[in-house]
Amino acid sequence: MATAVGGTPEQVTEGVTGFLTPPGDAEALAGRAASLLVDADVRQRFSAAAAADARARFDRDRMVDDYLGWYGTIVARWFE
Repeated sequence: MATAVGGTPEQVTEGVTGFLTPPGDAEALAGRAASLLVDADVRQRFSAAAAADARARFDRDRMVDDYLGWYGTIVARWFE
């Protein structure tokens, strides 16, 4: 559960890996927190989905490939 500001919505998928609340809406944040306290099924579902999402998005091999591609782009610009 988090507020929908900055890059947070890129990390939390509403209703799938967590809840997003409007910035500055303490009542909404408290309500979402309370709902998680009483609903173990939702907590488990969010937990499993968030772990799977993190494994897929931040897999070591994928991250290494992404960084090597990025570094390759930077080095290629030196030779333009």
